[in-house]
Amino acid sequence: MTHPPRALESILKGLGADPYLSDVVLGDLAEEFTERAAFDGADEARRWYRSEALRAVPHLLRNAFGRLRVGDVPRLIGNALLAWLALIPVGLTIYVLLSIVLRVLGLDWTLRAAPQDVGFVAFAVLSMPVAGLAGGYIAAWLNARAPLIGSLAFGVVLTSINLIAGLFFPSPLHAGLRVAALAMFNAGAIAGGAIRTARQAAEPNAARI
Repeated sequence: MTHPPRALESILKGLGADPYLSDVVLGDLAEEFTERAAFDGADEARRWYRSEALRAVPHLLRNAFGRLRVGDVPRLIGNALLAWLALIPVGLTIYVLLSIVLRVLGLDWTLRAAPQDVGFVAFAVLSMPVAGLAGGYIAAWLNARAPLIGSLAFGVVLTSINLIAGLFFPSPLHAGLRVAALAMFNAGAIAGGAIRTARQAAEPNAARI
């Protein structure tokens, strides 16, 4: 029997909506998927399921945000900061290893924090989605019962910190590049959360909403 895409089912559950609402939405989607698979084929049914799952996201998210309580906010912020702290040693290790490799190859690895330095701009912009992806994954792991809410909180919290810090320490990036970098950071965080949520579906002891 053809089953709906398990990764998408897990992602919809990972939005943290009311369990009853999630079960109703997923049950309706699964029932329609089975009928479409029988008449139109599995590939067409999967395409339909992806489209309908995307349409269901705003409704489930709205319900999930409505369920948040004041006490949930500090926990989400704490998870976001913990995910950020976990990235620091990883980032430093990658930076050191990369600098060693480039030095061995005889390449210049001097980055100047200035908009005129193409190397710095490229490094700053490209590192943002990578950091968002890793941090979003960790934040989703820390917030297992609503992993995508955790990854969204990670993006929002770190973006807020970046913007506040910019008031006191102007960014060397131009405004347009900074906005693009932050957008890629948040996109990476959401992608990281989605990856973690999809992987959670394959874990036998994964937490369920």
